[in-house]
Amino acid sequence: MSESNLGAVQFSFSQGSQASQNTTGDQSVDDALQDIRCVVVTIEDGQGNPIYDQEQIEVFNFSGNLAAVPISLNAGDYQLTGYLALNDNGEVIYATPIEDSEYAHLVNDPLPINFSVVSDQTTQAVPEVIDAQAFIPE
Repeated sequence: MSESNLGAVQFSFSQGSQASQNTTGDQSVDDALQDIRCVVVTIEDGQGNPIYDQEQIEVFNFSGNLAAVPISLNAGDYQLTGYLALNDNGEVIYATPIEDSEYAHLVNDPLPINFSVVSDQTTQAVPEVIDAQAFIPE
């Protein structure tokens, strides 16, 4: 594997189509997004082999825009099969639903999400998330 075969992927956030209807408490969805401190991702290669399994990635706030630290991957095709956003306390506050799950209809593109990494470039991936706390059974 040569260095020139490496690219990167950087994850950021988009609220699901129903997110504004699924907030809890007095905190708005936009405020709650600001509480995200890291994401936990699971990524598989094009053959379904795990590349990252529940890998925790730090999130930074750039003037109100949240983005995870880019992660290096070999050029190729991948699937994002798990995406959770955690707060400072390690609690899941946002998640991307899995296709055919009870909450998949709340986003336009549920997991798994396909993406490609190109050599010497950073691919931007923006999974839609929903408020996980609003969907925890009582």
